[in-house]
Parts: sequence; C-alpha cells; structure tokens
Amino acid sequence: MPPRVSIVLPVHNGERDLAEAVRSCLDQTWQDWELILVDDASTDRSPQLVAAAAARDARVRPLRLEPNR
Repeated sequence: MPPRVSIVLPVHNGERDLAEAVRSCLDQTWQDWELILVDDASTDRSPQLVAAAAARDARVRPLRLEPNR
C-alpha cells in the first residue's frame, strides 16, 4: 500500500540547506510518508546528497530532472 503522505522537496543547487531540510522530514513523528527529492539539474553537490539520503532511508525517493526546468 502506498504511503498516505508524500512530501515533495524540489532542489536546485541547494547543497547548503539540503541536509537540514531532509533531516527535518526524517524527524517527523508521523511514519506513513515518503519524501520525493526532485533535483532540478543541480550543478553543485545536491545530486550526491540526494542519492546519499535515498541510500540511508527507503522512504526517500530521488528524482533528477535534465535539463533544468
């Protein structure tokens, strides 16, 4: 059964704040959710941070857009 709540977090060159934003989502007490991280063709380390977050928690779903939209 799919999660009841989907959090969509768009990212474009958000390396500086991405870890804090992801941590805020992961710290929620509600458990039936997914975090969809949409990387909009970032040129900083955002894609690596998105991939690392997805590798650490199965509720995190990465999505990369090319080109920047």
